[in-house]
Amino acid sequence: MEYGEFLKKLAFLINSSIQRRVQNEGLKPDNSKLSPYSKQYAAFKSKRGRQVGYRDLTYTGNMWQALTATKMGKQSAKLFFAGAEQAKKAGYNDERTPFFEIGEREKQLIDRELKKFLNKI
Repeated sequence: MEYGEFLKKLAFLINSSIQRRVQNEGLKPDNSKLSPYSKQYAAFKSKRGRQVGYRDLTYTGNMWQALTATKMGKQSAKLFFAGAEQAKKAGYNDERTPFFEIGEREKQLIDRELKKFLNKI
């Protein structure tokens, strides 16, 4: 696997890790809990059959589906939300409670994948 392919794969894995951390556990990059939903929004989500036990930043899933854009550089890969509406939504949520960062889980993932890549060279 060439370096560019490795970066693209790593970006995909980091994307997946961030999504799982938030959607499945409601955790920030430092593994602490995201702030809870407001009572009004929790009631709104609950009434529509959505989970409200923890903040997962998911109602329709559109924001997470928009986290598909990857910009490749020579030595970098940048993840971002495609589409202005979803990028704005993600920005608001990240400003309120930072979630879109590389945390310890992602650092461990990067370390593990980098070691695998280097062992194959």
